[in-house]
Amino acid sequence: MDERLIEACQELAAHSGAENEEAARMLLASTLEALARFLTPADARRLQDYLPNALPLEVGGPRYREAVEVFEHVTSVEHVTLAHAREEVFAACQALARLLGPDGTRWLKARIPDELAEWLKPREQAPPPARPLHDAPSRRTLSSGRPGYTRPIAEAAPVPHADTVAEENPHGERKLSSGHPGAPPEE
Repeated sequence: MDERLIEACQELAAHSGAENEEAARMLLASTLEALARFLTPADARRLQDYLPNALPLEVGGPRYREAVEVFEHVTSVEHVTLAHAREEVFAACQALARLLGPDGTRWLKARIPDELAEWLKPREQAPPPARPLHDAPSRRTLSSGRPGYTRPIAEAAPVPHADTVAEENPHGERKLSSGHPGAPPEE
C-alpha cells in the first residue's frame, strides 16, 4: 500500500469510529465514492490521478446535489446512524485532504458543496505539551497540599521566635500540671 494511504488510514482510524486501518480504508473509500458522485465522469477520472493506485475510485449511480446525500450514502455502507455518518465523513474528509495534497484538495473543493469543502483540510497536528511549571515530585496524600504546591502546611516547620506561643511550652513555668519543681506557686 502507498505510504500516503497508510498514513491517511492510520489518522482516520485514530479519529473516527473505524476499528482498525482496514476499516478506515473502507470508510475512506465509501466517503470518496460518495464525493465522486458530485463530479462529472471526466472530473472523476482526474480525481483518480490525485489518489494512490491502492485506492481505486468507483463511480456509479445518480449524481448527488447536497451534502446530506453523502451522509446517507455512508450510513447505508457503514451501517451507522446519520449523525455518526456525519462525524465519520468529517474525519474522512480531513484524512482525504492529507491524501490528496494541497493541489488535489483545492481542485476537489471547487467541485463539491461548501459544507463538505470546508471539511477538506488536513487535521492540525497538536503541539507538544507545555513543559510543567514545576518539577516537584508527585504528591499522594491530601495532607501534602494541592498539586504543584511546594510547601504544604502539613509539612511546614516554622522557626519559633522568642516569647511566642510557638515555643514548646510557653507557660510551662507557671502551670501547675507542667510546672517545674521549685517553681513559685501561682497566685
